[in-house]
Amino acid sequence: MKRFTIIISLLASAFLGFTQTVTNDFEQGSKEYYTNSCWSMEGLSMINNSPISGTWSIRSASLSGSESNANRMASPWVKFTGSGNFTFKHKLTAFSGTWKSVTVRLSNNNDTTTILLYAYNYQKPGDVNRVISVSVPVNVSGIYKVNWKMSGAGGGDDRIMLDDISIPGTYWSDPSEDCEPLKTVIVDSDKDGVPDDQDDYPNDPYRAYNNYYPASDTGTIAFEDNWPSYGDYDMNDLVMGYKFKVVSNAQHNVVEVYATMILRANGASMDDGFGFQFPNVNPNSVISVTGTGNHTGYTIKSNGTETGNASDATFIVFDKSHRYMSEWNTIKTVAAVSAVPFNIYIKFMNNNNPGSGGAVNINTLNISGWNPFLVVNQQRGREIHLPNYQPTDMADQSLFRTGSDDTQPGIGKYYKSPTNLPWALDIFGKFSYPAERQDISGAYLHFGEWVQSSGSSYPDWWSNTGGSYRNNSLIY
Repeated sequence: MKRFTIIISLLASAFLGFTQTVTNDFEQGSKEYYTNSCWSMEGLSMINNSPISGTWSIRSASLSGSESNANRMASPWVKFTGSGNFTFKHKLTAFSGTWKSVTVRLSNNNDTTTILLYAYNYQKPGDVNRVISVSVPVNVSGIYKVNWKMSGAGGGDDRIMLDDISIPGTYWSDPSEDCEPLKTVIVDSDKDGVPDDQDDYPNDPYRAYNNYYPASDTGTIAFEDNWPSYGDYDMNDLVMGYKFKVVSNAQHNVVEVYATMILRANGASMDDGFGFQFPNVNPNSVISVTGTGNHTGYTIKSNGTETGNASDATFIVFDKSHRYMSEWNTIKTVAAVSAVPFNIYIKFMNNNNPGSGGAVNINTLNISGWNPFLVVNQQRGREIHLPNYQPTDMADQSLFRTGSDDTQPGIGKYYKSPTNLPWALDIFGKFSYPAERQDISGAYLHFGEWVQSSGSSYPDWWSNTGGSYRNNSLIY
């Protein structure tokens, strides 16, 4: 939101506030109250004798002069946004002279622009004491005052009354500065073009925004590592927690990614590796990677990405799960061991740090589309991905359509069985995975229906703790 040089007085805030409509029904019965709120009134008085509505109205002096000494009223400054109706009511109390009229105009701060909103010439005798309701569309944008002029000639006690004013805009006067229009101050301490109140790094010109994924919790990836066979289908051979913080600059190009990967369970007899890929991100856009584990059996470039993946930046978190977790954390009778975090820092090329790969826009990175994968038992080509996620360039695609796998690249089907069973799951939260050798469909009673419906049935199959949803005896 914009920062203002002052805070509107309590009186003005209470009376009008920063709403989308500026109103005045004169029910406070005090001219001083309204002038303190930046209404100006010339030749007018408050009247509670036969008001238009409510208890009070505003009334002109006797209209027996001429155009030059007309009675006047002006609203506070109002910020119009191009739509809405201006409404008010008026009436003439008597008509004994030659002519009476009311006109309403908009004027800007320098009086260089005036816009006629409404003009009315009273007729006698039909207009005497007749309440006339006005509704006029206002299609301008900018900061203006609404000005009323009440004029007439001849006669005696002929007066015009006003009431129930509604102006489609935001109150924009500053009572502490002689009711001048509000002045906005945009503070941008680091001069990167992002105001401080929108900048997560207000004193750093190279960083501006933090983006988190998942937004509210740590996600979980769970694998069954017997692909392309089902194995025991307990989905606990590798269980990884994950969370990302993506930092971008004022141009929304990625500066750095903080990736937290947490090894929570390792229910496999095979020694599996784990990595992930950023699809559509040029590997040469990465400057450096730190915080990963060992890479035995992999070829890693000097910038920390894996060699062999020409178009998509690929990162190997660790080579062997058994290297980092001594017990499985899947057998209920065996004491659990602590989860193992990998705090990975990925530095990117950007506008302030150009390189051969070019800057990466945050939409191109698309962190929600990250592509995690398991490498089975140190066999680099034997990758397991989430359902319908493509393999890396290093995958052995000859394994597709073997065993129980029904990958069909032509229709975008990857890592699913003929009945659409996956070998990996992505859970937006902390997942209570099955115990060792317990088929997930027995532990989670609606898992099969969720799979067969492509996710439309029982989307809460994993989070609902009711007895009809899970068999707790089979869950670790």
